[in-house]
Amino acid sequence: MRRVRSSFLLPVLALAAATCLVYVSAGFAQNGIQPAQRTFDRATKEPKFRSDRVLVRFRAATPRARMQAAHDQMGASVVGEPAIVDHLQVVQPKQGMTVQDAIHRYRANPDVLYAEPDYIVQAFDVVPNDPMFSLQWNLHNTGQNGGTAGADIHAEQAWALSTGSSNVVVAVLDTGIDYTHPDLAAQVWSAPAAFAASGDNGVEVNCPAGSRGFNAVANDCDPQDDNGHGTHVSGILGAVGNNGVGVAGVNWNVTILPCKFLNDIGVGDLSSVLGCLSLIKSLKDSGVNIVATNNSWGGFDYSQALQEAINAQLQDGILFVAAAGNNFSDNDLYPVYPASISLPNVIAVAATDQSDRGC
Repeated sequence: MRRVRSSFLLPVLALAAATCLVYVSAGFAQNGIQPAQRTFDRATKEPKFRSDRVLVRFRAATPRARMQAAHDQMGASVVGEPAIVDHLQVVQPKQGMTVQDAIHRYRANPDVLYAEPDYIVQAFDVVPNDPMFSLQWNLHNTGQNGGTAGADIHAEQAWALSTGSSNVVVAVLDTGIDYTHPDLAAQVWSAPAAFAASGDNGVEVNCPAGSRGFNAVANDCDPQDDNGHGTHVSGILGAVGNNGVGVAGVNWNVTILPCKFLNDIGVGDLSSVLGCLSLIKSLKDSGVNIVATNNSWGGFDYSQALQEAINAQLQDGILFVAAAGNNFSDNDLYPVYPASISLPNVIAVAATDQSDRGC
């Protein structure tokens, strides 16, 4: 796993997960939209997961009939099957059964490879500011705002080589995107053909050509941002550059494919993440040139199902860019997931402030 700090980055791939690196966004607080301000307290942290779901993966040779028999024995029902991991099911235990009891009983079944909670994750905090390039110290730091000259990603030197390409697609798993924003409207993906996706509770949704992405919260084809976080990170990734409007993203030209799984307060669950990753893999396999997913969210709990889904992205040649969580902490001592998952396609992005200090 690579950890990336302030360094020379070609804009072909924007590592937009480093949220504290940027205090300026493309006017992404306009129209009353404000990103959720959320932090994690390691001293008081406790596992958080959905009380009505567990993730269960059966062994490869298990017949469907035996899988169903295992659920019937416990009075549980299957509410989803993320396609990205074979034999993985999202299961709703019977009323009155705790998640811990359900997991214990599933793990005792010899047909079960593993069972784990459906962990809740949330967006990492971002701090937007005045939309003016001269204030974007992260791209070109001259010492403005009391910072240290040169403490930036040397974007101008990178732009001399490339300003990106609309043929490159980056999927943003977040709170959605304001696809009407003047600095983003031209960058947002439009489905070249109809596609199917799986939303909350395994609801199958058919989206027509021209859809701008997917909304796994509302189970529809409209990924409009109702929080602001996803719009903010998308602006870091790919606000249109050199257009006389707002600011410049790391990529002046890129295609951003939003999959909304975080709700209006920036909270979501892993089963919805798995649904988004299943969609991304399906679109990649159908010919959409998805090179990376951006994941500016996380939590403290390891998920084997999520690791296997990221590994499936690796097999498809898709990078998984994840926020390290900021908070001045060492992820080697205090892991944050998914950034701390050790796979070669995971790029964990830490953040620095305008004086090149960790944050």
